[in-house]
Amino acid sequence: MPTCLLRDEIWSSERFLDLPTDSARLAFLRLLNIPDDFGNFEGGSRRIFRILSQCTQIKTEVHATEVMISLMDCDLIRRYEVEGRELYHIPRYGQHRTYKVRKVYDSPWDENLVLGKENRAAKKINEENQAIEKNVTVTSQLRDGDVTGMLRPEVEVEVEVEVEVEVEVEETKPPPPPKGGLVSKPSLKPPPEIPDWLDAEVWESFVAFRKGKKAALSDLAITLMFKNLDKLRKGGHDPVEVIEQSIMNNWTGVFPIKNRETGKTESRDYNVWVPHSER
Repeated sequence: MPTCLLRDEIWSSERFLDLPTDSARLAFLRLLNIPDDFGNFEGGSRRIFRILSQCTQIKTEVHATEVMISLMDCDLIRRYEVEGRELYHIPRYGQHRTYKVRKVYDSPWDENLVLGKENRAAKKINEENQAIEKNVTVTSQLRDGDVTGMLRPEVEVEVEVEVEVEVEVEETKPPPPPKGGLVSKPSLKPPPEIPDWLDAEVWESFVAFRKGKKAALSDLAITLMFKNLDKLRKGGHDPVEVIEQSIMNNWTGVFPIKNRETGKTESRDYNVWVPHSER
């Protein structure tokens, strides 16, 4: 039995359609089945990779991290931490259930949600208070001898009164709503610096290439990309050739250099591990 139902509106959602690849869209559909009733689920790069690799073309943890970043850029998921644990929240995650179960730590976006048990208890207390007030009113009327209101129904008469009031209203235009949903606070940290061993012009061309594919790089993605390029550089692969290979093959990630004649990955350093699927 499915844990959630997909509405037809998701296929025409701008956030869903703005995702750069079909793998990212399929990954989001897979993530919809794992949160609790509040839309929260536990993260961790290794755990997310195991979940997404079962039904998508995601083959590495780096690729899984890039997909999660693209989902956060489109405001389809939100990341938060509790006691050093990485957690995620799916906004606009509606569960039409009376009983809601929490499996992980609550997120900062759960402030307006009330558990079914707490809601029923509050409703019961409110009904009891209303019954007590009603009994006190009846007892007071019997003690004072005023039973007219109890025998004859009160008739309510509506009277319309026209009052002219001059109010000066200053016209103010509301600010346009943000495209991504929530207004993101400007980052106080400077953007990651380009390493000395990487050609700045080639890197800028790769950044422009990613923007053209609607897969712009965030600061975290740039840091991970530099880290991956450094690993390839230490393995004997020229970072410039790696980036040119990705642009030529229309790839959004960076991978070891492949032999153009054989189509296999050139392992230039036997101490560097190369994925079996890329050999």
